[in-house]
Amino acid sequence: MYTASAATSTTRDKLAKNQRRFKAPNYTRGCVRAKAFGVSSANAAERTACPPRYDSIASDRFSGNFFYMKALALFLLILVSVSAGSAQPVVVIVRHGEKAANGGNDPDLSSAGRARADALARILKDSGITAIFTTEFTRTQETAAPTATSAHVAPTVVPAKDAAALVAKLHQLSGNALVVGHGDTIPNLIKALGISVPVNIPDADYSELLVVTLGDKPQLLRLHYPS
Repeated sequence: MYTASAATSTTRDKLAKNQRRFKAPNYTRGCVRAKAFGVSSANAAERTACPPRYDSIASDRFSGNFFYMKALALFLLILVSVSAGSAQPVVVIVRHGEKAANGGNDPDLSSAGRARADALARILKDSGITAIFTTEFTRTQETAAPTATSAHVAPTVVPAKDAAALVAKLHQLSGNALVVGHGDTIPNLIKALGISVPVNIPDADYSELLVVTLGDKPQLLRLHYPS
């Protein structure tokens, strides 16, 4: 006899089956099904066919970051070329990379911060950087170092709180510049350069890449770059 209880049970079974079918990504679906039914991979061939999920995710992330950085570098190259045609310098402003947990008030970069500094140098390789400005703190200088090496430019140190002095130097530029600052100094610098849109950088965000085109009407382009 077909009862409401039987119908509920049948519906529940179908839902469970659909959940097992659609929860697993394509590249691990067989492995997830095996685990769901209590079946283990018995031989090396099966284990090879079911690689750990995190390996695929890490590979996809690396590949995505690589192509994103290449696209970002190309975009900046085009932007710089257009700016050069109008004789308006471009200023790239970033926060220092991730800092080490130790080191007191003036820590070095962490390994993640050093990776971000290297990524920044790759992105700016063909951007025509002719001047680099850092603060007196080690983390900004270490962030700028790979770009300085690549561009053959000696960084200029400007006190972190002296936005007026930095702006004066930026307005004297004859080429493009990189500025490495801090989460609490960059908003004031952007404002001092004539950008009316407020910029706030969260404490945990080190990915901001702010591109300011100087001139009578400064323009801000807000981007992000991966480490």
